Amino acid sequence: MIKWLISLPIDDFFMGQILILFFLNVPWTYLPYLCTRNQTSKVWLRAFFVYRNPVPFLKLKFGECLAVQPINIVYKMEGNAYVFYHPQYGGLRVVNNDEGLFFCIEDLVAITDIGRDKLFPVLADTEGKVVEMCVEAETKKVPKDFIPRLFFGEFFGNADKVNRNSRLAWRSMIFVDSQVVIDMTIGCSKDPERKLFYKWVKDFIQPVMEDEDRCWHYECVMMKKVCYDPLKKPMDIRYTADGLYINDMRIN
Repeated sequence: MIKWLISLPIDDFFMGQILILFFLNVPWTYLPYLCTRNQTSKVWLRAFFVYRNPVPFLKLKFGECLAVQPINIVYKMEGNAYVFYHPQYGGLRVVNNDEGLFFCIEDLVAITDIGRDKLFPVLADTEGKVVEMCVEAETKKVPKDFIPRLFFGEFFGNADKVNRNSRLAWRSMIFVDSQVVIDMTIGCSKDPERKLFYKWVKDFIQPVMEDEDRCWHYECVMMKKVCYDPLKKPMDIRYTADGLYINDMRIN
């Protein structure tokens, strides 16, 4: 990212007027791109004048074009976390962001009891998304009625995977979108239990998440943030002798 360093003497009124006119007439979005392809004539905008002497703004040779310079942009998809409980299937953690609903794959594996030999080809063939999310939650005590709405609740286990200090609990987790849920349930099995589970997701969870007056009842408390950067690193899915791993996290 280019940093602009502009030196403006306080007593030079004329130079200040020129700078004001420039910034009013040149779009800010163009400023990072004002540099040439030629390294010897590469000039960043520092000021219009150095020591009150005008200097060339760009040293362009004949036929040389302005080059668009890449900008480092940190792309993070943030969302809200929810917890749903079913008397037969137990708990399912869900994240809602601009790309839709994402479901915790650890909870899906525990509910569907899908084996690693079936899950691996499902993840290989699916058109859905598999993402790694960073989850942070505060470790403050909550009233008893809110304990089921804790993201890292005792019900879900895996306490050894959660990093903790005096204020926060955090860990990386794997989530999948609705298409992967379909492929893990009705897409790869005729088991009626999996079909009923998918009906719970399709006919209850998804409609509740679309209803703003209802979804807040299931929103996790004490959440700090849940986000992911899809361009940070590729998803590494491996099937080994001792288990199925996604980004070095054992799933099954």
